[in-house]
Amino acid sequence: MTSKGKFKKFIMLHVWRIQQGQGVLALLFVSFSLTGIFFPYIKPFFIDIGLVGPIVGLAVLFCIIFLLLFSLGLAYDTRLELWRPRNEVLMERNPYTTYKLLPWEVSVNRELWLPMTKALDDYFKSESSSRANDIITKWCVDGYVKEGER
Repeated sequence: MTSKGKFKKFIMLHVWRIQQGQGVLALLFVSFSLTGIFFPYIKPFFIDIGLVGPIVGLAVLFCIIFLLLFSLGLAYDTRLELWRPRNEVLMERNPYTTYKLLPWEVSVNRELWLPMTKALDDYFKSESSSRANDIITKWCVDGYVKEGER
């Protein structure tokens, strides 16, 4: 590998690592910002309930905002599942997708699904099992199946 390729790989690795922490950092920064914005308005309430000092009030308000945002994100991801249909539509609208397999998927399919479809084809000896076996074989050999072949 050339030095240019190594440098590019090094940069891409660190960009990816930064992006992985971006969600957590964004949640922290938004929580800090909202705490700073809302604390002057909520400070009299904290004084009335007996919280001593502004640092305790800031910490409590930060925890409340952080947990609220985290629970909204968790509900959005696990319960509402709003992002999944959007990604499916993006895949369907992309003219370049051919359901191409990754190399590890090809090897798994060759080791797991291909023998199973061959055994089912030998057992049932029907047209549908033969067609399924042909599709899986083509998928493993070529790495993709075109739209009309499925």
